[in-house]
Amino acid sequence: MRERNVSWDGATRHTPCSRVAAALSVALALAVGGLRSSATPPWVAVLVGAVVLVGTAAGVKLWRDNCFESRLVAVVLAILTATGQTLASTVGAPGGQDAHWRATGVLVVVLGVAIPLLVAGDTRSRARAPKDRPPYAL
Repeated sequence: MRERNVSWDGATRHTPCSRVAAALSVALALAVGGLRSSATPPWVAVLVGAVVLVGTAAGVKLWRDNCFESRLVAVVLAILTATGQTLASTVGAPGGQDAHWRATGVLVVVLGVAIPLLVAGDTRSRARAPKDRPPYAL
């Protein structure tokens, strides 16, 4: 049976990859918040607000607990955000807005690619970490 890599107080251990992924999740949320201009339709404002709220919450939870749920939300949000930004910058947004790349859009795509890679690195690091104690000594 495979055991969880937990510390003495029962919390999942943090790795440098998990800390950087948490910080980048919050940075991604703030970068998405910087994408919205004043001429956007209301549905875009709601979508951006939801991404900012969920991304910040996922980053904080990942920094604090490094649990499966926070890693899952951070990865799914990063992939969806990077995909949406790539589509909006290459094809254009719904409603006929012109497609163009901006520095903030490139930053969103880079962060959206980096976060899943860091979470995967965190998973591999925790799997290779030496076990401090037997699994029955909780």
